[in-house]
Amino acid sequence: MILQTIISQGYSLQHQKDFSLLYIDTKGDGSELKALDPFFTYSVGYNAYDNHWYIAMGTTGGAPNNRATEVYKINSSLEVVQSYVIPLDTSITSSYDIHPLSVIDFDSFGNFYLSRELGKNSIELSDGHGTNLLLYKTTIQGDLSSLTILKTINGFYSYPNLWVNSTGIFLTARGNISSIQEDEHIIHRSLDGGINFITKTVFNTLIGNEGRAYVQKIQNYDTNEIIEILNIRKNSSKSFEAVYILRSLDGIIWSNWSGSFKKNIDTGGYITLAELDANFLVWEKPNNEYSINFEGGVYKNGKLELLISKSLVADVAVEGNIYQTYEELRLYTYNNGWTYVDLSEILPKYYSVWALQRVLQLCWDSENSYIIIIDKTGTKDIVYEYSSSNNFKTYTYSILSNLPNSYYFGSHSFNADVNTNRLLCLLDIKGDIYDFNSSANLLLYSPK
Repeated sequence: MILQTIISQGYSLQHQKDFSLLYIDTKGDGSELKALDPFFTYSVGYNAYDNHWYIAMGTTGGAPNNRATEVYKINSSLEVVQSYVIPLDTSITSSYDIHPLSVIDFDSFGNFYLSRELGKNSIELSDGHGTNLLLYKTTIQGDLSSLTILKTINGFYSYPNLWVNSTGIFLTARGNISSIQEDEHIIHRSLDGGINFITKTVFNTLIGNEGRAYVQKIQNYDTNEIIEILNIRKNSSKSFEAVYILRSLDGIIWSNWSGSFKKNIDTGGYITLAELDANFLVWEKPNNEYSINFEGGVYKNGKLELLISKSLVADVAVEGNIYQTYEELRLYTYNNGWTYVDLSEILPKYYSVWALQRVLQLCWDSENSYIIIIDKTGTKDIVYEYSSSNNFKTYTYSILSNLPNSYYFGSHSFNADVNTNRLLCLLDIKGDIYDFNSSANLLLYSPK
């Protein structure tokens, strides 16, 4: 049984905040879909070594349903100083899944790393999900055109996450070396700069390929520890069941958040669904009428923050995904048990969206945390920012802007050290928001 404590809070209103804006017309290349579930397509990071932001996005172009990766380098004046396209193989003519995906990180020397799905596997399926993983690195610091393949990891992998730190290079992903497995999560670890990797299975829910295991990286400002969030679905068209958290210093010994349960996946095998339920669970849905969605998380100054929503879901699926109406929003922390602040009052009333669309997100810098909400209940979208330095026991809020078009979340800078190094990416979707092949332009915010 999970011990949970509700913390009361208050808030006050600030004036409209002063942000710099940059609108990027991708000319039809900006991908729409996987930024929306669960904000994977657009990866945004701040490089403290050269004081630039880097944005990696999937594109819509290429051979039939074939996607490349485009990377932008943006300076503090919100100017694009360099862009670079990493193409896919244009000979691809069939597709398994149309989700593009690229993730990024930096080392202490400012070198830029990017990992993505190859886009073509051994049985000629394309566009990610069940392909080899490619790991790139710049050979000239700050020059995107010097991106070179550092390693190809063969297998059938999806949804990579990437860590580059003084311990090594760690890549996690869904799948395994021999087949497409939607319910299995693996780790590739290199301790020699990416020359050699070992591969281990972290967990396997054994739900089957109609199930889904979505894992997201938690930004860790304090240590080199790998922290991941797991959100599962029991089949491809059902709602999310629950949120779990896992942590590891070396990628081999994994534990729950309290450290009361540890497992060496090298000698003891992978973590099972029964072990996840008993030891790693944060919040699960009360019944099948609801969905539990992870909305972002960070670890800093010795404190963990996890933003999780509960939504009432519709019975009718659209393109394999359900509608949802937000009912509850919680900011979880851990103090001898899971505690949370109930933030449901900041949700707009009757907030119903397609399950792939992202309209709220936890953002942060090294000192403060921010919940950004796009209110789509009126005739114009309004972007609210709720800010707190004490785990949202108290907070202020500001209106960022009234938007002329309909926007959704792309991503935000995962590693900003101060407020002015934050960058928020919104998507201006061009075309039908329910069409996976619609493109999107980018609207970038940065605090002045």
